[in-house]
This record gives sequence, C-alpha cells and structure tokens, in this order.
Amino acid sequence: MAMFNKVSRLSLKSLSETNSGKLITLISSDIFAVERNMQFAPLIISAPISNVVAYVIIGVTSGW
Repeated sequence: MAMFNKVSRLSLKSLSETNSGKLITLISSDIFAVERNMQFAPLIISAPISNVVAYVIIGVTSGW
C-alpha cells in the first residue's frame, strides 16, 4: 500500500522518465526494510515467555 501511495504521487512527467527497473528497486528496498524488521518479531514476543519459564524451572529445581 505504501508503494502504491509513492507511485501515485509521482507526476506523469516523472513516471514517463522513470524506468521500470528504478520502480522495482524502490519496491524491493521497501520490502527488504519491512522484512528485516519483521524477522525479530517472534523473538520480541517469545523472549518474555521463555524468561518466565526459565525462572520457574530454576526456582523449582533449586527449591525456592
């Protein structure tokens, strides 16, 4: 959606001067930035849960 907004804001002159390779580069760089940030989402979600589980296991085995 963001890429569509970027392309729709371009004037007709700039669209005619811009080749398809440049547009594909823009799209792929935007997708890469989103993909790079999303790869850490599962870790951010699971880190607190795994910490609590680890503390409970340590507490049970040490006799707290």
